[in-house]
Amino acid sequence: MEPRRPKSSNIPKIIGLILGGYALFAALVIAFYDPAPATIADMDWDDRQVFNQNTIATLSLGDGKKQVMEALGAPNFNDAQIIDGVEMQLVRYRTHHVKSDGETTPDECTPLLFVSGKLVGIGDHAVDTYMSNGLPKLQQVSASN
Repeated sequence: MEPRRPKSSNIPKIIGLILGGYALFAALVIAFYDPAPATIADMDWDDRQVFNQNTIATLSLGDGKKQVMEALGAPNFNDAQIIDGVEMQLVRYRTHHVKSDGETTPDECTPLLFVSGKLVGIGDHAVDTYMSNGLPKLQQVSASN
C-alpha cells in the first residue's frame, strides 16, 4: 500500500483571491466614485453650473425672490436699487462656461430680474426688453402687489 499524500489545502488560495478582489474593488471605488455634493456650497463649478441651469429652467415669472434665492443659493453677481420707490434687483447665476480663466464673468451668467420682490425677467434678452420699457412698467408691477 502506498502512503497517502497529504491533500493540499485551497483555503490560502481562496483567502488570497478574496483579499485581492476586495483590494481591486476598493481601488476602483477610490479612483472613480464621485459622490453628489451634499449642499450647493460643496459643488464644484461645473456641477454648480448644471444645477443653476436646471433650477432656472423650473422658475416661473412671478415667483418670489426669497423662494428663488433659497433654491439657487447666493448669486454670482447682485445689483439692487430703488427707483421711484420701486425695488429692483438684478442677480446673475453662472450657467455657461465661456473662458477658462479662473473667474466668473457676467457673460457666463443668466440674469434674473426682480421687481418688488417678484421675478419679472429671466435671461439677457428678457431683462433688456423689460428694462427698455422704462418706469411705467415698473409702476404697474409695484401697484399690482
